[in-house]
Amino acid sequence: MKLLPKILLIVLIAFVTVALLLAIILCSFRYVYNYQKHLVISEASSDGQYELKIYQIGDPDWPFGHTHCRFVLSDDGKTIVKENFDIADDGCIATPENFTVRWFDDSVKITVRGQEQPDMEHILCFDGQTK
Repeated sequence: MKLLPKILLIVLIAFVTVALLLAIILCSFRYVYNYQKHLVISEASSDGQYELKIYQIGDPDWPFGHTHCRFVLSDDGKTIVKENFDIADDGCIATPENFTVRWFDDSVKITVRGQEQPDMEHILCFDGQTK
């Protein structure tokens, strides 16, 4: 009689342990697929004061969906502008070939290219505005 409760307790602990491990694995996959940032480009202005980083956020939507990205413009390490956008590029990951960056006196212009979209221009101003 005393052996049965011990066996049930061991089975319950094993079941809970396996369930927790599966939950951790599933949450890890979800984080990587939906939220993890992958640096695509890091480029500084000619005077070195401003820095533009372009990240891919998560993986492209499956199948053949949009790629989610983010611009982060900073001034001496302090974030000025953070803007999310999508690229329609047949489900491909974002690469430096998707972007052209041009620096101006008061802004930076980024041209975004994708196979399934016209070129899009984003202008990030050093005062925090976007166009």
